[in-house]
Amino acid sequence: YSTFKDSSLREENLKQISELETKYETERIERENVLLNTENLLQEAQNKRQRIFLISVIGISGIILTFGFVVYRQYQEKKKANILLEEQNIEIKQQRDQIFQQKQEITDSIQYASRIQNALLPPGEELDKLLPSYFILNKPRNIVSGDYYWVATKDKKVAVAVADCTGHGVPGAFMSILGIASLNEILNK
Repeated sequence: YSTFKDSSLREENLKQISELETKYETERIERENVLLNTENLLQEAQNKRQRIFLISVIGISGIILTFGFVVYRQYQEKKKANILLEEQNIEIKQQRDQIFQQKQEITDSIQYASRIQNALLPPGEELDKLLPSYFILNKPRNIVSGDYYWVATKDKKVAVAVADCTGHGVPGAFMSILGIASLNEILNK
């Protein structure tokens, strides 16, 4: 009985030990599986983070390259526009200088015409002899004008004319010269 009992206890103990070993082994395998699953999840999360980081870096690099290209292109266009502006400025300065030179030539010519016109007007000494009391107010709007005065003597008589010809500036001055010449011709005839 005792042998049988010992043998039965031993078998039971062995069975329990075997069950505990199986249980331990199963739990160990389950823990390893859980650990492997956790490691796999961590690896997947890390891979996902790396992919997101890589996509972000590529996206940001693309945006930076696009922005750089746009800025470079605008810089090139601005550079071309500045060159064109500089060429236009040079042309404008040349035209301005040419216009200034032409204006100066025209002004010099008109000044000379003014001296001719003033030479045709009676001198102050002659007026002093002919007229006891007089004044002259001659303010041309331009350098030369169509306004003039004329004084002449014929047979001890004094003829005086004050005229305003049509036109201003050079056209008026031409008309005044024609008027003076006509008055001189009328007086002589």
